[in-house]
Amino acid sequence: MRAPSGPPCGSPAPDLTRWRAGNVLPGVWSFDSGLPGSHACLVALTHGNEIAGAILLDRLLREGLRPTRGRLTLVFANLDAFSRFEPEDPTASRFLEEDLNRVWDPAVLEGPRRSSELRRARALRPIIDSADVVLDLHSMLWPADPLFLMGEGSASAPLAACLGGWCRWSSPMRGMRPAHG
Repeated sequence: MRAPSGPPCGSPAPDLTRWRAGNVLPGVWSFDSGLPGSHACLVALTHGNEIAGAILLDRLLREGLRPTRGRLTLVFANLDAFSRFEPEDPTASRFLEEDLNRVWDPAVLEGPRRSSELRRARALRPIIDSADVVLDLHSMLWPADPLFLMGEGSASAPLAACLGGWCRWSSPMRGMRPAHG
């Protein structure tokens, strides 16, 4: 099956220039409320060509989303691959050397292999390990809705449901609000 000729998700890639520096690591923005609570981590661009999550994180950062309790971390995971994104050939920017989604095994992270993606995963590991809830935002190159990938535990499901607009009860996102109001 061939990828469509237009941009994935029917949207242009966001300009992430203003978010590249991060406030923790390049492409990583973390906001602590100063009050006890969960650490929620939203990850986009695990694959440099899956732009739907980057569009969401760009919007959340522009709108000034901040936690009222706990901590919120927004991660643009593979900015190096994303920097090569071309709508005419979106599969060319999936990764630089290897799939970032496939390097998270502790034996791989702690092993001798070297690649751009492994360097990034090793830098991100303390952030990911410190989170109570991690949602890895993915999208497809073919017509499909964006999706959330989460671990086998159920702690991430309420956060995914809230981001999807189905939240009617207490969740890790309940303490989130725009900084400007």
